[in-house]
Amino acid sequence: MDIFKGKWITRPPFDKLEPIKMYHREEEKTDLAAGHPEELKNLHTLFVRDFAVKKKGGKYLLRITSDDYGKYYINGQFVGQGPAPSYVESYNYNEFDVTPFIREGENEIAVHNYYQGLINRVWVSGDLRCGVIADLICDGEVILSTDADWQYREI
Repeated sequence: MDIFKGKWITRPPFDKLEPIKMYHREEEKTDLAAGHPEELKNLHTLFVRDFAVKKKGGKYLLRITSDDYGKYYINGQFVGQGPAPSYVESYNYNEFDVTPFIREGENEIAVHNYYQGLINRVWVSGDLRCGVIADLICDGEVILSTDADWQYREI
């Protein structure tokens, strides 16, 4: 996604899996459901990153998306949720004004990510793309992005 400076982050074992092709399934003779490991369905993950703000000022925006779904928090306060369902090549993302949630000193951003791992008409799930990508922007400058420094835990 060119709109992001951050990198797509996920949890093992998704980082080494090849996404399942979801298009033109009628042309394939395979059972897509059989290609998705059962143990990778219905997963909740918490992605967390601490960051410091030396002096509060300016407008802070959180640009973020999750697969399949995320709830977003800053300093324990609910910021929003998303994204709206879409196809991978035109993936939706959210942009939230998080200025009121940022404080001077230490801050924490958290994402409760939910991955269904199902194939249905609403969610483009079951494709082995579980994760989050985000940028925190202050006055037009990216000050924090998803990268290897983010921590995760299964919840």
